[in-house]
Amino acid sequence: APYWRVAWQQSFGENYLEIGAYGLYASMYPNGYTGPTDDYFDIAADLQYERSFGNNSLSIHSTYIHQKLDPHASDAGGPSVDLNTFKIDGIFHFASRAELAAAYADTSGNSGRGRWDPYGFGDNSQKPNSSSYTLQASYLPWQNTKFTAQYVGYTRFDGSGAGASHNNTIFLLAWFMW
Repeated sequence: APYWRVAWQQSFGENYLEIGAYGLYASMYPNGYTGPTDDYFDIAADLQYERSFGNNSLSIHSTYIHQKLDPHASDAGGPSVDLNTFKIDGIFHFASRAELAAAYADTSGNSGRGRWDPYGFGDNSQKPNSSSYTLQASYLPWQNTKFTAQYVGYTRFDGSGAGASHNNTIFLLAWFMW
């Protein structure tokens, strides 16, 4: 499947900036090696910003992806399916000892006739619409060791704001690398 990428990078003083775009076109056979295909077309934009503050640094990353699926094979005669994803995160690094991070993610799209509920969980909207934020703190007390606490909060889940917070998650990590 052809994939393309173009990016512009620039450093100025203590700052670094990258702005780019990328995409993909794939024609896939869902049922074997011949016959009708499902066509995927993705186009995206991204950016990255970094800034040094002595031993500390700030990193910001963002991407927006638009995916279009024409399900000629898996849903012949069915409508096109559109999916949009936006993500942004920021990380502040305190020397090489600690990190604080925050992120936001949003996914939206059209119904796609059951495409977003393949396991029959009963989502009435049949839409992939979800929004979440992530807060994370990491501590690196010595080389090859990291402790992380992460909280993911949902403001919308599967197209509904009602009950979205029931999917909120706390993640604790102790990482030792030898």
